[in-house]
Amino acid sequence: GGAKWKVADGALVSEEGSGWILTTTEFTDFTLKVDFRVGDGGNSGIAFRAADGPKPYATGFEMQIGDHMRNEPTGSIEHVAAAPPGARKPNAWQSAVITAKGDHLTVVLDGKKLVDTRSPKFSRGVIAFQRGDPQRKVEFRNVYLKPLAAKSLFNGKDLKGWRVVPDHKSVYSVT
Repeated sequence: GGAKWKVADGALVSEEGSGWILTTTEFTDFTLKVDFRVGDGGNSGIAFRAADGPKPYATGFEMQIGDHMRNEPTGSIEHVAAAPPGARKPNAWQSAVITAKGDHLTVVLDGKKLVDTRSPKFSRGVIAFQRGDPQRKVEFRNVYLKPLAAKSLFNGKDLKGWRVVPDHKSVYSVT
């Protein structure tokens, strides 16, 4: 989209245009922790398990940030589960934890669980941050992503299962 993104004071910031910034990797099961701050009356969101493209909200889930959608206030998973009203704190940093494990989706905002639901609609995709209309400054910081059910690459004993890449000089051993 037309949003301009930059890093300032340790945060991912957009103050111009509207649109999304997306990961280059798709994810399935994960816990995403992120702090966000959006100006009063602003519209933002966090899309997950979305297709790479200009409208991740249409091809994946979106946690709402902003109270512009009357029946889906901040913390809601758009068109899936509504959060109770009143969680939005304009111009203040808030912390969100989104967990997607199989069809089980939860949203915790500032330590309070707002959404606990199930939806098999999307199983994998990118993660994206939005700057929408009406346009206000949007900031994201302290972004932590933990894949769930990931398998360790190292068994703690040897290099069984690893392979040498041809024409690379590096040699590894376990001691």
